[in-house]
Amino acid sequence: MDGDIVIVAGLPSEEEAGKQELARLLLPMLEKGSPGEAARLSLGGVHPLRTDIAASYREAKKAQEYFMIYPEREWIDYAVTEPFKEAEPSEFPIDWEACRKLLVARDKEGLAAAVEADLERLRRREGVTPSYLHEVAVELIVRFKMELKAIKHSDETEMFSQGFAQANAASDYTELARALRSVAERCVDSLVKDSRSPVVLQVLEEIHRHYADELSLKQLGARYHIHPVYLGQLFQKETGESFTEYINKYRIEQAKKLLKSSTLKVHDIARQAGYWETGYFYKQFKKYVGISPTEFKGLH
Repeated sequence: MDGDIVIVAGLPSEEEAGKQELARLLLPMLEKGSPGEAARLSLGGVHPLRTDIAASYREAKKAQEYFMIYPEREWIDYAVTEPFKEAEPSEFPIDWEACRKLLVARDKEGLAAAVEADLERLRRREGVTPSYLHEVAVELIVRFKMELKAIKHSDETEMFSQGFAQANAASDYTELARALRSVAERCVDSLVKDSRSPVVLQVLEEIHRHYADELSLKQLGARYHIHPVYLGQLFQKETGESFTEYINKYRIEQAKKLLKSSTLKVHDIARQAGYWETGYFYKQFKKYVGISPTEFKGLH
């Protein structure tokens, strides 16, 4: 049932002794599974066979979740998990400030070790349930996402989508810890790879948010208190493109999206993309795309 091997066993009046004997008989069977497939035993409660046996199965399924907290155990009895309550600490149980500092310092090994140590400490806290452990893991990934965006002024959607998927799919504690370690390491790698100066990151954010407005190095230089010539040199050094080339490419990409998805006329799309002269828009579009905006629109 549901991918599990389900065994219904009759127990003697001494329920606890019966469970121990049942486990003793079943555990050797776990070693006979297919290579690479871990088999583990979870026991539901003792119920009347004809009326409540389905309840025992539900309890056995719930007990399976606790292998995330006790990965070293071969079997778990639902009776052990029943007294557990959701742990509700007054504050986030991971030392986030320490993690944040390690992230900013680009200390990949230190950050990964800190995340694993905090998660292990939380796992062993009395009253912690698998669902709570999952909730903490997801919140930690969210915090990494927000912190990275605050530093880089850009989203890393794909990376964090993978992290959430791995955490949600984790079937035990080891997989959950691996997912969090992977997110932490990739965050540091992203920072190391993108070591642009804060002023260039601010200019990039300005372009991405206000590409339809009139933007110039003189205007941005005055805003960020830096000489426009030096700003232009710094921008080209760190992006590999001149300011004008970068903004034209970005505007053309936005225009392509509009040409594909909207029914607006070409001159209206040009304005929405930041070009007030339609002739100049045609020239730039053909330069970067190879065909005119009208021809491109006709293809879609």
